[in-house]
Amino acid sequence: MSREIKTLIIDDNQADVDYLKSFFKKAAPDLVFEAVWEPNPVLAPQRLANESFDLVFLDYQMPAMSGLDALGAIRKVDGLLPVIVLTGMGNEAVAVEAMKRGAHDYLRKDQLTVPALSRAVMAALERKRLEDELARRQRTLEHDLLMARELQEAFLPQSLPHFAPSQPPDSTGLRFYHRYTPTLAVGGDFFDVLPLDEHSAGVFISDVQGHGMPAALVAAALRTLIEELKDEAGDPGKFLEHVNQGLHRILRQTTTPVYATAFYLILNAEGHQLSFSSAGHPPQLHLHRKTGDVTWLHDESKVGPMLGEVEDALFPARSMSMDQQDVFVLFTDGIIEVPNEEDEPFGLKRLEAVAREALTLAPPKIIESIVEKAALYGGATVFPEDVCIVAIEAAALLERMNR
Repeated sequence: MSREIKTLIIDDNQADVDYLKSFFKKAAPDLVFEAVWEPNPVLAPQRLANESFDLVFLDYQMPAMSGLDALGAIRKVDGLLPVIVLTGMGNEAVAVEAMKRGAHDYLRKDQLTVPALSRAVMAALERKRLEDELARRQRTLEHDLLMARELQEAFLPQSLPHFAPSQPPDSTGLRFYHRYTPTLAVGGDFFDVLPLDEHSAGVFISDVQGHGMPAALVAAALRTLIEELKDEAGDPGKFLEHVNQGLHRILRQTTTPVYATAFYLILNAEGHQLSFSSAGHPPQLHLHRKTGDVTWLHDESKVGPMLGEVEDALFPARSMSMDQQDVFVLFTDGIIEVPNEEDEPFGLKRLEAVAREALTLAPPKIIESIVEKAALYGGATVFPEDVCIVAIEAAALLERMNR
């Protein structure tokens, strides 16, 4: 079945336009042209903005505007519209420049033949069809990724845990603040808060290696495992052991190895104690406001391997006391891996220095300060890795517990 191709001919010479139309009449039976002539290239972009065309033939040499300049103006109106450049002389440099600027093909008028014209038209229209299909699929993908990101954000804790059945949510308890920024629409960084009893809560933070949908799917699997194992979350070492075993069973069925670092912190308000275990995760920050010191939640001898790497791995726990004014900052490695112009990462030492400067600030301001200093160091507001930061403030809970 013949298809009518609405074609705009941009050429200041009527004789050349008639010459081109004569070839239209001899083209393949399935190519039927509805030709419209525009002699002034300056007016062509506005015409394309007001009317719909399938194809453009553009003369290279015109007194009002060169064909290449006209091509640039056309591309500002429609970046995908098929454009075939015509010239009265053969010039390889012109052909190359035209293709660089977005022309679909280049034909010489003195060598024009029906087969050459038909091939150029068919190739341009097929390329346009493929580009339209790619754009449609891209829009679908972006829509799906946006929905996936919204779901990921919905999975993050929406309220703080509370510790007594008679208390309304957030009236008493550890206060949590977070900043989550994936590099793509979805990412592999996340955290979760697990109420354990009336006086304790666990905070799990993880960084799945890689980016995009694969990392997000592994993160989703981890979330499911955490939910299934939350009744065993009172012991950080055992909890990571069970999460690791579950993730290993899932990942061993895949052909591409994927692992995740994780850090699990338990805060006990009644005993003023904390305990933690690490699965290949960076040291985490402990801000002692009472003494003005900043230390790391870390014990090199007790750091286990990444989750999913070794099925029977152990994750020894470390315990210590905490003060009612302490603040804890948990993060994934995206913030410490921000590079500067020399590709040197922001690093733990600079992060510690920022934490010391922000020691007396409210937790949201501490997070904001870390992000701002890392962005300033890297010279960009978009980080190359996923960034997840969680700040936990103990004062709100412990002051009430001590009354």
